[in-house]
Amino acid sequence: MKNLKSLLLFAAISLPFSQGVLASGEDASVTVTSLPASASLSTTNQSSSVAYRIDVRNISTDDTLKVLTLRASTKVTTLGVPVVGTTANYVGGPAFCATPVLTDPTVIECTLNQVLTPADPLLSFVVVFSTPTAGDTIKLSTRTKYAEYESGEYYIEPDDIESISKSATTALTVRDGTNVSTYLGNGGIVRTSLGTTSGATAPDSQTTLLNVPAAQGATPVTIKESVTPVDPAVTCASALFLANKCFVIRTTLAENIQFAAPFLSVALEIFKGELAGSSSTYSSSYYYKPKPPSISLAVIEYQHVESPPSGVITLQNCSKDKYGNLRVGPGYIYPQPGVPCIFSRTVLSNGNWLFKVLQADNGRLVIR
Repeated sequence: MKNLKSLLLFAAISLPFSQGVLASGEDASVTVTSLPASASLSTTNQSSSVAYRIDVRNISTDDTLKVLTLRASTKVTTLGVPVVGTTANYVGGPAFCATPVLTDPTVIECTLNQVLTPADPLLSFVVVFSTPTAGDTIKLSTRTKYAEYESGEYYIEPDDIESISKSATTALTVRDGTNVSTYLGNGGIVRTSLGTTSGATAPDSQTTLLNVPAAQGATPVTIKESVTPVDPAVTCASALFLANKCFVIRTTLAENIQFAAPFLSVALEIFKGELAGSSSTYSSSYYYKPKPPSISLAVIEYQHVESPPSGVITLQNCSKDKYGNLRVGPGYIYPQPGVPCIFSRTVLSNGNWLFKVLQADNGRLVIR
């Protein structure tokens, strides 16, 4: 247990209803959905989170339900042996679960007393935990107690009270500097580097820093980096980097997510060692001449969705005013759904290259 990071639990208003694991009583159903389906283990330098959305629905066409209490508890499994996390401090959330009773360090109990009618049938919220530093899975177990009201009744009898138990499990993955999955409660920064800062150093040839605006609210986040030709989905025949390499970043947030200003910011830093032997060429009618790599010649391509595939576009530089601020409006180049833009290209003092792309939605970036 010494290698487990403290579990951090809070309740928050949910995202839209989506498919999960279903358990039904006579007039109620409970769905528990892991967000994301797998989450990264936390490290000494970086914390990751996992969330579970709990949806309680009145499925009766006539009766009214009152959701009385919710109990949620967690266990972390390491090598098949259940290990209880060390603490689960409640932080905050909506008014109906503002003062839970913590019966032990890994249990939260909320008194809800929320009425669900056939016309307004859904109660939904999210519990969020920081992931441990070791383990194979996190299992969330819930028990929801509710009362059924027959048509015309305004009181609860003992026989009216029922409960539904349901659980959901999240796989835990090791952070390796190229992939990260986590949950953001209210925007924030997610980075792939393993260190205390997001600087690209060998052997981590690229690092991605994703800045999600707080205005977006709660969302699961996944970043996947790869360097072609390892990635067969990308062709790098005209790459500016070594051995026809190019750098691929896939960012995934909640489906159908879109941003107005402030936009989603994706910053990719490429280690200078990946540039040293670059040998792109230009031609004239008479000769070919090697040119040293230039950040201004780097091409950034974007694909909005990969399944089914959408078209690949080459990004343009964002329009900025004389002070370097983004210009938004007719006639300017600024992030729009399916069409990001390049906000900046910077050669850092250590020789690394840093690109910053502003996006209005999810997608895949290829830098070559």
